[in-house]
Amino acid sequence: MSDREAAYIKSIILESERIEDSLDIRNSVTDFDIFENLNKPYLTASMIFVDTSSVLEGVDILGGETVTFIIKSLKNDETTEIIKKFYITKIVKSVHTGDGTEVDVIHLTEDIAYISNLFNINKSYTGKRSTIISKILQNNFDRSLTVKGEDINSTKVIIPNLNPIESMIWLKETASTVDGYPFYLYAKLVGEDLEFSDLGTLLSESPINPNQPFVYSKLAKNDSLFENRIKSIMNYQVGVSENLFELIQMSLIGSKQQYIDVLTNKTNSYNFDIQKDLLSKLRQKEVISTDQKRLPFSESFKIDDVSFNKLQSRTITQIGGAGAFRDTSDTYLSYNEANTVGEYRLKTISRAMDQIIKKAPIQVIVEGNDFIDGDDNYAVGRNIELLFHKADQDKVEEGDDIDLKKSGKHLIFATRHMFKKEKYDVSLSCVKIASNDSTT
Repeated sequence: MSDREAAYIKSIILESERIEDSLDIRNSVTDFDIFENLNKPYLTASMIFVDTSSVLEGVDILGGETVTFIIKSLKNDETTEIIKKFYITKIVKSVHTGDGTEVDVIHLTEDIAYISNLFNINKSYTGKRSTIISKILQNNFDRSLTVKGEDINSTKVIIPNLNPIESMIWLKETASTVDGYPFYLYAKLVGEDLEFSDLGTLLSESPINPNQPFVYSKLAKNDSLFENRIKSIMNYQVGVSENLFELIQMSLIGSKQQYIDVLTNKTNSYNFDIQKDLLSKLRQKEVISTDQKRLPFSESFKIDDVSFNKLQSRTITQIGGAGAFRDTSDTYLSYNEANTVGEYRLKTISRAMDQIIKKAPIQVIVEGNDFIDGDDNYAVGRNIELLFHKADQDKVEEGDDIDLKKSGKHLIFATRHMFKKEKYDVSLSCVKIASNDSTT
C-alpha cells in the first residue's frame, strides 16, 4: 500500500428526521475537505457530491440534514476509526452537466456549532474563564474541555444573550496567562473534547516529527530515490506576511494604553514597547531560543534616530472595570477588569503575541498518512519541523542550501484535510515567532 492510499473512507452517511432510512453517499462524493483552526471551537467541512440519481431532490435538502464521516487510516491494524458528524448548512453551488448529472458543492458545520445556533445563554457565571467554558461545554453539549496552561484572575460575568459557542469564544478573548500568553479554544479532527491552550504551552511542546522534518527540495522533486528517503513538501505558499505597517496601526509596536476606572475616575496608563514588553521576555522564557536571532521586529527601523517601538504611534483609551462584582476580598473581576497596571499591560501583550505569531505564515501541502491514526491529534495546535532548501544551486554546492527564514519548528495554526478518491493530503497553515540565524 502506498502512502497515497493511506486513508480509507469507510462511509459517508446522510441522515434526516424527514427521511426513513439513512443513505451511504460515499460513492457519490468525489472530494471532501475538513477544516481545523485554532480560532474555532468546531470543525467545518465541504464536499463535492455528484448526483446521478436525483438523490438530493428525493431527500429534499433543506439545510438541517446531517452527514457523518467515518474515516480509518490503513497504515496498520492498530489505527482507530475517526467519526465526525456535521450538519448541512448550505448548498454553495449546483452545476448541471451535459449528461444529466448534477454536481453540488455542499458546506457543512460540525454538530456542536449547528446545535449551538439554536440556543442562547443569559446566565451569570463565576470562576476562572477555563472553568466557565468547561461548564458551558458540559451543560450544553456533554463534552469535555482539555486545559493546558492557567489563566489568571477569576471573573464574574453575565453572558450577554449569546449562544454557547459565542459565549465560549467571548470568554476566551480576554483570557491570558501570568506572562501574557493568549489562549486558543479549538476543536480537533481526532477526539471529541475541545482544547483550551495558551500559546506558550503550545510553542513549548515537541514537534510531531523531531528527527524527520518535512522537506521542500528541488532535488527531492526531481529524484525519486531521494524522495523515498524523506517526507516531502509537495507544494507551499507564503500568504500575506510581514505586515509591520498594520501592526503599527493596531498599536502593537509602540503605543500609549489607557484604561479608565469609571468608579474612581482613575486612569491606568502605560507605554507598550514590543521589544521590552514582549520579545525580550520571550527570550528570557526561552520561547525564543538563543539560536533564533531573526526576530519578527528590529529596533534598526528608526525615524529621527528613534526606533519604531519607542514611538507612541497610537493612544488607545478603553473603559476598564468598575469593581461591579468585587467583594471584600476582591475575588471576582468583571469581564474587562484587572487589579493592577501590570495586569492591564498583559492584555496588550496578549494581543501583540497573537498577531506576531501570525506575521509570517506559510502554507504547506504534504501527504496525509501521518495525521489520521486516530490515537491522538497530530495536526492543529501541534508543532512540526519544516526544512526548505534554497533554489539557488550555487548555494547548494557551497553547503549554504537551507532557507533559514522558512525552515524550523512551526506551530500548525490551521489544517485542511483533503480527501479525494485517489489520495489524501493535508494543507497546513504554519506559523512561528523567530528563525535561526544559522544551521548550526
